[in-house]
Amino acid sequence: MPKRFFPVLLVLLAACGAESPEEYIGRAHEAMGKSEYTAASIELKNALRLDPDSMEARWLLGKVYMETGDMASASKELERALELGGTPDDLVPSLAEALLEQGEYQQLQDISTQGLTAEALSGVLAMQAQAALATGDTWQAEALIDKALEKTPDSTAALLAKARMLATRDDLKAASEVLDQLLQLEPGNAQAWSLKGDIRDEEQDLPGALEAYNKSVSLTQNNFGDL
Repeated sequence: MPKRFFPVLLVLLAACGAESPEEYIGRAHEAMGKSEYTAASIELKNALRLDPDSMEARWLLGKVYMETGDMASASKELERALELGGTPDDLVPSLAEALLEQGEYQQLQDISTQGLTAEALSGVLAMQAQAALATGDTWQAEALIDKALEKTPDSTAALLAKARMLATRDDLKAASEVLDQLLQLEPGNAQAWSLKGDIRDEEQDLPGALEAYNKSVSLTQNNFGDL
């Protein structure tokens, strides 16, 4: 074969082995389905290397960061996904949760809720209620929780916020009842199990606390607080 054909042949072979952002994203979906978040992160970063403006890759990477507890990175990716045209109903509640976990309470209170469906709006209001609780404003928290539950009565985010508010007021019995309601709707809610552990600990029910904390730890990676 003439030498001049070798470079062309190499380019063609490389093209045959090239992968698209969609292929990387597809494998990331598979990895996330198996809770293999390190593998998913690698695939998504490869997708973004080829297409930095991939909204789906940014959104999924934000979800991966949330699952692994890197809330600062999660909020950056989710904000970028919104800028790239992502659906607010999919992104804004997750962004609100990431801001809450970072203690970015003012930024959370200022987050835009324009155009959200009732369910998504309830989730954001619940996060804002928890921010109000964290700053000691229980009356504002209660108003936000009532508004959230009015829009979506079975909002697990709003029920969690209500349970936390009741626990803050030392009404542990009522808080436990709300948590039981929440866990019937979403048995895999790690935050609800964590709060149940706190309440059982406060009630000196140490076996019950241990059981709840174990459940929370089993549901969340890097859950050092409950460990």
